Amino acid sequence: MVLAAAVCTFFLTVAVVHAVSEGKSDREGLRVAPDVIHMGTFYGGMDVTITGTAARGDQVVVVIRGADVEEVLNRKARVGPIWVNQGKVHISGVPSLFLSFSSQPIDKILGREVIDAHQLDESAIRKQMHVSPEAYDQPVIRENFLKMKTNQNIYEVQAGRLEMGTPGPAGTPFTVAFRWSKKAPPGLYTVSAYECRDGAVAGELKATLKVDEVGFPAWMAHMAKDRAALYGAFAVIVALLAGLGIDFVASRLGKGGAVAH
Repeated sequence: MVLAAAVCTFFLTVAVVHAVSEGKSDREGLRVAPDVIHMGTFYGGMDVTITGTAARGDQVVVVIRGADVEEVLNRKARVGPIWVNQGKVHISGVPSLFLSFSSQPIDKILGREVIDAHQLDESAIRKQMHVSPEAYDQPVIRENFLKMKTNQNIYEVQAGRLEMGTPGPAGTPFTVAFRWSKKAPPGLYTVSAYECRDGAVAGELKATLKVDEVGFPAWMAHMAKDRAALYGAFAVIVALLAGLGIDFVASRLGKGGAVAH
């Protein structure tokens, strides 16, 4: 009797697991194309497309994040008519890259607390940013840092860029296409699709995007990291050759423009 009950329990468990697996497979996961970007000698950015399927009726926010980094920047101050450097500012607790796409403004999909908890816009990043020394922790420093990253196209929040498709039996497909910035550093990036319902995050799909250096840029990065002395000598030689080349071109142009009397 006990053996029969155990067998029945086993098959019932298998059936439930199988049903759950089939239920999950009805909805496609998050896909990134390409999921690997190679930064070669003539690299100038890349077109990236992210697609997936959300539950019917849900709105979607897609966020691409880089690893948290610490940056050291010069603090500029005006002395009379000129700007000079006045100390260093350390900024940490911020991602190396932050891209956020949604079908409509995020604050129309989610409340401020939820946005901050999941760090879905620049305001949330500004709040989590750590600035030192403490005397330099001023709103203008935080704002200028975000502006700098926006100008580099590695911080971006775009509402209306994400397209929601026609709902089907498996859910609602969504797509976002954008240009990956050539200034984005190599590394492993997290791609998250937040499914939003009734002002809350109801689910999350995840994928990764890898960016690596290949060819000459990879060789230069390796030299700078592991062969610093040789890299320095190589940089000096390249600078000398560039200077000689410019002098040669300038001298030839000067001769060509000379007129004999």
